[in-house]
Amino acid sequence: MCEEHGPAERSGRRSSAEFAGLDLKDTPCGETPAHCDDHRHTVPRPLTWLIWSGAVVAFTGILLIVVFRTWRWSLVLALGLAVALIASILNRQRDDAAQRNRPVLPLLPRFDPVEVIEVLPARITLDAQGHYQAETEAATGRMTILATFGARDRDRVRRYRERYRLDRDLGLPFHLGFAVLRGPVAFTSALGAHDPAVASLDGHVQSFPLLTGDSDSVSAQWRKEHTYEVWRQPAAPALPITLTPSLVHAAGRRVLDLDLQWSWNATERAGRRLAIHRIERLQLAVPLAWGDVEQVEGRNVALGRVQALDGQEATQTITWSNQPVMTARDRSPRHTFSVRFERPIEAGSMLRGRVEVEFRGALSGLEGVDLYYPLGHRRREQRAASITTKVVADFELSLARVRYQDVRVVPDGKRPEDAARSKTVVFGDVVPDHHAIIAVTNAISEQGYYVNRVLENPPRTGAQANRVNRHWDIAGRLYRGVYPIDFHLVVNGEEVLDGDIRAQAGSTEARLTVQGAFANPDMEEQVAGVWDQLSDIIAEQLQERALPRGD
Repeated sequence: MCEEHGPAERSGRRSSAEFAGLDLKDTPCGETPAHCDDHRHTVPRPLTWLIWSGAVVAFTGILLIVVFRTWRWSLVLALGLAVALIASILNRQRDDAAQRNRPVLPLLPRFDPVEVIEVLPARITLDAQGHYQAETEAATGRMTILATFGARDRDRVRRYRERYRLDRDLGLPFHLGFAVLRGPVAFTSALGAHDPAVASLDGHVQSFPLLTGDSDSVSAQWRKEHTYEVWRQPAAPALPITLTPSLVHAAGRRVLDLDLQWSWNATERAGRRLAIHRIERLQLAVPLAWGDVEQVEGRNVALGRVQALDGQEATQTITWSNQPVMTARDRSPRHTFSVRFERPIEAGSMLRGRVEVEFRGALSGLEGVDLYYPLGHRRREQRAASITTKVVADFELSLARVRYQDVRVVPDGKRPEDAARSKTVVFGDVVPDHHAIIAVTNAISEQGYYVNRVLENPPRTGAQANRVNRHWDIAGRLYRGVYPIDFHLVVNGEEVLDGDIRAQAGSTEARLTVQGAFANPDMEEQVAGVWDQLSDIIAEQLQERALPRGD
């Protein structure tokens, strides 16, 4: 029906017989289409009966002429021939009209889940001066729609040809329905349609021997791919991963670690979040001068060698495939690739390779794909679309600024400079309740620290019934460049209740430790500086919550 006479006006309209006989009655889209009176183009029935009627009249005229041996009955013969001729002409015109106005053949194959993959290319570099840079390029996407034809679709093709008396060699297009995209999509018109969010699913019968009857197969697969480019915003999307090298302490400079870190929810653009799924592949090329690979941590690991070409250094490759990630929020958002070599790692060497990380979700904002039958109605049996974003980053990492690292733990009782740093500080008249913990964690977060977890053990009654022991465990980190500095804060204390749900008195004990890897004195001082800063923040927040002393 036209827009003016839409579905609200459907009742009482004349039905169309255009799709009769195509085995659509028992399908979700089998409801007979209706036409409004102004745009009725129902295919008319053939005038075969009138042609035969004229032929019978003409034959009767011939018999009368023969029996009575007179041409007086020639008028009957002429009338019959005229009726048959006119009916043939009209029938041909109806055939031509049916050919011009016939609907596209609707087919109802079985669809597989739609697959959408968006790729964000990037390049990660760490130069000899220690400058880390991650650059992204325009993201592209590919939507793949698969369907499987069966015997019923082949029968529909045959019935359609019979209904419209079509030659078997005539090219015959078909229509499978529509794909409608959900979400605030932001990409170029990927589907070749006026509306970039709607795709018409069609093809030609001649491309499938099953449908033409030239094959005895029980099924045939139809495939359609759409590629598109995600619209670039004024600011390029931030890369949701970082990759940093380090040399493992106390390993004789023979163990290399590559730390891949990510955000639990990487917000590429407002309202569009990516959740990590897996590390699909990481390929690392290292100099042959480091000797054979003695040990590699991880599974699905392959080793190879690349001979020197055009004066380049010969390398050996280590490839990790399909590495799972820990998705629990209390886990560190990182994965370490560790390799032990036969000989020491040379300072100033260059690491090259590629990393591919898969996230759930789409950069473009696509949330789902709904499939519709060719005559309407959404396919409710269709499984949810698989929508992923793949970050593909080529990297080139210099070890010139990566030193043989150690780990600094603050405070360290063996270091004279830590003598003034007390690991445990007691705050009298401070109640260790959730208000105090919230104040401390908020103040820490405001200074750029990432609080990874806040855990509370169940309160326990102390030696006296009105005294309750509290215990809190807080952990997080701070990034200085690409190197993390971790902190761990344990808060213990006792609440004293006096017939009320609120504590009347208490005492709190805070125990803070900070640790981070360092490769030079500046980095070591940064670790100690983090402890000093956090200690001041904790002391300030807890002292502000001290209960007033009585006279």
